[in-house]
Amino acid sequence: MIIWVLTGELMPLDLLPSPIREWVIALPFSCGIYMPAAYLSGRIDTNAFMKGFISLAIGGVVFGLLARFVWKQGLRRYSGTGA
Repeated sequence: MIIWVLTGELMPLDLLPSPIREWVIALPFSCGIYMPAAYLSGRIDTNAFMKGFISLAIGGVVFGLLARFVWKQGLRRYSGTGA
């Protein structure tokens, strides 16, 4: 449910208070639904649209590195027995 709010799927992010909206738009989740819809409707310009996709790329790298770290930690602790 939280992801639905952060992507703008449940409600438009424009309805959030200004400081919270700026913080949520800076997260990579807003590029899923909010950014393309806002760009096509003319609510944001190309510069803000590109900032959103840079945020998406940085988020992908950060979450990818985090996933890799967690995976390696899990493999270290895993012990399997059996045939």
